[in-house]
Amino acid sequence: MRALFISMASVALTWLCIACEEALPIYETEQDCLNFTVALREEFPTPVRKSFVYDSQDVVRDTIYVPVTSMGFVRDYDRPVTFEQVIVKPDSLYNAVPGVHYVPFDDPEVKDLMVLPAGQASADIPIIALRDTTLRDTISVLQLRIAPNEFFELGDRDRAECLVEIGDQLMQPKNWMLFGTYGYVKHRFLIEMTGWRFDEATFDELRADYLYASSIRTKAIAELRRVNEEREARGEGPLCEADGTPVKF
Repeated sequence: MRALFISMASVALTWLCIACEEALPIYETEQDCLNFTVALREEFPTPVRKSFVYDSQDVVRDTIYVPVTSMGFVRDYDRPVTFEQVIVKPDSLYNAVPGVHYVPFDDPEVKDLMVLPAGQASADIPIIALRDTTLRDTISVLQLRIAPNEFFELGDRDRAECLVEIGDQLMQPKNWMLFGTYGYVKHRFLIEMTGWRFDEATFDELRADYLYASSIRTKAIAELRRVNEEREARGEGPLCEADGTPVKF
């Protein structure tokens, strides 16, 4: 009886699968769409960041990449990708300025590189960041939006934009949550304590080894306690951020 029940259940499941397959529409549209690649469940994607602060002074430009993914068919030819800048604030030192903070997208130097290569459904599109002196005091924001062209329409509107930040100062790396609330002084403190860069690559390594990251955090707590004791002996307050918030781990 049990075997009969299992057999009947298997038949029912098979027919259900067949019915579902028959109900699925065939993808026939010839219009391909394009999105920025966003991690699943990432409601507020981390910006793509570039800081020149770790580079020698003779480095005046660098290439960063933003990932895109197509919706539709994979083609056997290269397909140009078109970006446009969205102005998020009227202050020109806040919004990235073409030719000042990045090479314009219509410049021949980058235009031919902004493509989804043949046979691929995704790619990393290059953005050439420029090291302007304004970046020492202000982080430049480049809000990108995918612009429709003859090859792509806009896909998912929730993934139509991507934020790029360019600076010549310390900037919050991804995965900073390993050390709590971000602070510029805290960031500098960790660099001075370890001698590391504490950039994106550093945090990628720390994230891969949680126990090691925890040991660095424990060391930072002890070192901060020592520094604050020395400051107190000199009649100074605890180490704080520019707004007066004490540095804590």
